Amino acid sequence: MSERLLVYSAGALFDSYTRLVNVRLAQHIEGITRGRVQVNLPQSFVAGQPLERVRGLCLYHLICSDLVIANADGTQVDDGTVFEVAVAMFAGIPVVWHRDDFRGAGDSPRVPLNIMLDGGSALKFVGTPAILKDATARREIDASEVSTLGLEFQVANATLTQRAHDIVNAMRELRSCRNFLPVEEVASTIRTLVRTVASELHDMLTPQVIDGIVGRRRRSDIWEF
Repeated sequence: MSERLLVYSAGALFDSYTRLVNVRLAQHIEGITRGRVQVNLPQSFVAGQPLERVRGLCLYHLICSDLVIANADGTQVDDGTVFEVAVAMFAGIPVVWHRDDFRGAGDSPRVPLNIMLDGGSALKFVGTPAILKDATARREIDASEVSTLGLEFQVANATLTQRAHDIVNAMRELRSCRNFLPVEEVASTIRTLVRTVASELHDMLTPQVIDGIVGRRRRSDIWEF
C-alpha cells in the first residue's frame, strides 16, 4: 500500500459537474499536502465496470483507506455516501464531512445535516456556504484583468481551494483520534463487515490485505502532512 495517507472520497458521481468537482477538489488537497495525501476517487476505479461490481469496489477501497472525506452537498445527502460513512465509522476510519451548499439539509442544531449524521469524536464537519466564499474571492480578484468567464472560473476555483484547505485542516485535527477503534480490534471488525454487509469482499479482503490494513493503523508517520 502507499506510504501516503490514503483518503477515500465519498460522494455522488452521477454527472459531469460532480465528477469535475471531485477531481479538482482532490487535486487541491494533494497539492496543499505536498503529495503526502493520496485521494482515491470512486469514479476512477468503477469506470467501465459492470454495475454489480461497483458496490464491492467502492467498499474495498473505502475499507483500505486511512480516512474518508464525504461530500454533504444537496438538500439531502446522497444515500450511498451516508452508507459509506456508516461503514467507515464501524471500521474505525475517521471521517470529514464537507459542504458549501448554503441550503439546509437536516435538523441538527450544530451542522446543516440530519441529526443522525452529526456526532462522534472521529467525525468532523467543515462547511462555509460557497455564496459567502464567492463574495470574498471576488474582492480579491482584479476583474479588469480577465474576461467575464475567466473571472467566474477564478472565483469558483478560489472557493474550491478554500474548501480543500478546510478539509485538510479537519484531517489534521483527526490525527489524535485516528485509532478510535483499537488496532487489535480492526481485523475482527473488518471480518464482521464482510459477513454482514459486504459479502462480495470475501475474496478481495484476504488475510494478507487485512494484515496490511492493520499495519497501517499502527503507523503515525503517514499522518504527517
